[in-house]
Amino acid sequence: MSRLAAVLALVVASGLVPSGASGGELRVKSVKANSTLPEKDGESYAESNVLDGKAGAYWAEGKPDAGMGTMFTVNFDGEVTLSKIKIWNGCWQTADLWKRMYRVKEIELKYPDFTYERITISDGQEPQVVSLKEPKKLDNVKLVIKGVYPGTTFQDTAISELRFLDDSPSPLVEGAQASASSELPPEKDNLDPKAYAAAKATDGFVDTYWCENTPGKGGPGQGIGEWLRVDLGSAVAVKTMRIAIGNGFDQKSFTHNSRPLVLKAEFSDGSVRDVTLEDRPGLQDVDLGGKSLSWVKLTIVKVAEGTRWNDTAIAEVQFVR
Repeated sequence: MSRLAAVLALVVASGLVPSGASGGELRVKSVKANSTLPEKDGESYAESNVLDGKAGAYWAEGKPDAGMGTMFTVNFDGEVTLSKIKIWNGCWQTADLWKRMYRVKEIELKYPDFTYERITISDGQEPQVVSLKEPKKLDNVKLVIKGVYPGTTFQDTAISELRFLDDSPSPLVEGAQASASSELPPEKDNLDPKAYAAAKATDGFVDTYWCENTPGKGGPGQGIGEWLRVDLGSAVAVKTMRIAIGNGFDQKSFTHNSRPLVLKAEFSDGSVRDVTLEDRPGLQDVDLGGKSLSWVKLTIVKVAEGTRWNDTAIAEVQFVR
């Protein structure tokens, strides 16, 4: 079985990566849809998928009419000021499935004060940030599907991710660009020509990842000495570096690839330190104490061997001001 067949949910169209947050992210307490496609073959289409930070999981409505009138109720953790909504429209599992499934075209926003407005989503597999006419103070908002773009095969409307933003500055450093000493080429049947490129380590998803491309088995074959460099664009005071190793889709997928346990971190200010990581999925915080940085280079020193593939993977590197 090819790697693509084993982890189909991890393929994303080339070059389409989450853009900057364009605001502070609001904490969502709960989200509930009045229609959801039933689970099939162990795959869930639950509304909680739109908040999980994964490209391979998505919500799909379960109505026979492509979801017209389907409503999301989003409850926030107290009163917030909502200014923008960021949406990864459609199914992002693969470029092929994105075309096959329906996508949202128009959403009506219903507010607790009984006012409402409509927003239009353009039809493209790229994250979009849409602004409200004016910021709204509220503790919940309802999103009602009022228009859709047709898919080529399945009459199910999908949303992969949603984020709700205010106008405060994002704590995350945005626009980071990654490069690497090597990149694993995709399989022949993989629709993403840059499936394991360095850019996957800065795309905001924990289930897309950079893989090094050192031939052989064991030692250097697991990427010892290979590096990933992240450029921040300009000097930024960084409090925390966040690193997710391996493939974070689920625990089983996480163990398939080799994962770095120790990274040598070289910083633009000339300092160097070893970073020891736990062998687990999810973001791990590394305290940097607010040092001013324009780039960080991470070199693989020690790895945990994968159960299926020898390629060492890093899913995500983020920086917090």
